[in-house]
Amino acid sequence: MKTVCAWLNKLIGCSVLVGLLLPTAIDADVLPITAVTVAEHPTLGTGEVLTDLTFDGVTWRQLVGGTASNITGGGVRFYSSDENTSDFGALLTGLSTTTGVANVSSIDITFDSQVFQPGDGSCFFMFEIYGNDSVSVQPLDGSGSVIADYSLTLSGSQYGVAVNPTDAVLRSYGGEETGFTISGLTFDLSDFTYTGSGTDPGMPDVYGLRFADADGSVTWDPAVFGSARVPEPSTALLLCATIGILGLGARRRG
Repeated sequence: MKTVCAWLNKLIGCSVLVGLLLPTAIDADVLPITAVTVAEHPTLGTGEVLTDLTFDGVTWRQLVGGTASNITGGGVRFYSSDENTSDFGALLTGLSTTTGVANVSSIDITFDSQVFQPGDGSCFFMFEIYGNDSVSVQPLDGSGSVIADYSLTLSGSQYGVAVNPTDAVLRSYGGEETGFTISGLTFDLSDFTYTGSGTDPGMPDVYGLRFADADGSVTWDPAVFGSARVPEPSTALLLCATIGILGLGARRRG
């Protein structure tokens, strides 16, 4: 029995170590999205939606699309035939990879009833047409106002894998374009910088994000906004955690 318990104790240590390392893997600086899965839109004849994304070796499947409002700028759209609308908010709401708006100056994104706090294990992600424009981000409070003195700049060099929205057509000025791509990146609240005077008071609860062109003179081309709270663990992590729990029970009984 002592030999079995010693073996289980080692496995408990393995599960604890994994638990300590996992937050480090998912709580990082702005990172490129390195892989995605898209599926046919469940309620439309054409169009595709994002079902999971991967960055820093971790896959996230519990995704929530953002709700877009207060859009300024715009003028060029892309969409599938079933998603054809002039409503910019509709084109930038949800997880559709086959809708978007180019030449946007600013936009507010909220995530239903989700409230975010630094260190809560959540992340945000964004895809942009071609992934070559920089954009600034500020957190929003419950009233939709900017939480002052916290900001983040997402650089055009930080985007990752290019995704081809195969069902969509980009309606450019005077013509149509197919075969274009969108590219994504991810970040979390720990990536924001406090720019106020004095000691950082700590970021309050965040209800949404405001995106705007980085320098006030160059517009950008958003396609997808979203958030995710729980990364998809690998089979090995699940197995190690399960064994650890079983081992802990055996240890207590011993």
